[in-house]
Amino acid sequence: MQFLTSILLLAVLALTVAAAPAVDTLDIEAFDAIDYSLPRSADRDIAFDDTDAAAYARLKAGANSTLQARDYNYELECNKYWFVHSYRVVEGMKYLDRLTTTPKLGPSRCTRVSCSWETAIHWCNDDPDHSMELQWFARLARSAEIIVDHCANSVGMVSGTLYNADGWRVVVKKTGDVEGDPKC
Repeated sequence: MQFLTSILLLAVLALTVAAAPAVDTLDIEAFDAIDYSLPRSADRDIAFDDTDAAAYARLKAGANSTLQARDYNYELECNKYWFVHSYRVVEGMKYLDRLTTTPKLGPSRCTRVSCSWETAIHWCNDDPDHSMELQWFARLARSAEIIVDHCANSVGMVSGTLYNADGWRVVVKKTGDVEGDPKC
């Protein structure tokens, strides 16, 4: 019985590799270094010993009432690249959540914002005329999280692209599958 189970598992893995999608090398072709700026806030005013109520009151008092909530508009494309383990993507998301700098990227550029164990999270600016700056790397982590939540298959493997309505995208994929994309 164990032999049959092993054979079936190998067959499923072979089908996963054989069914891996072809990669368009023009989709992710250029990699820039990210321009890291100063941390978002050097003087955080909420201490670790604040109670939840006190922290909430401080946050609410500093909120700008003219801001309106907006929907997170995106399109998702799954299984476009070679698959990676979902838990490795989560490790990359945790890394991005820890960064306190502001990500910036030139026009029509892509960069790898997280990479380990041949698992990459890329950020691409699809605007051909303007550089892009996000408030924090956590926004890229949330995009990767959406890819994992909606694109992972039943054995925890994932690849995909989230196209943001603001003209940028996040790609989760295996490294080394296109020229100029070294393994990590």
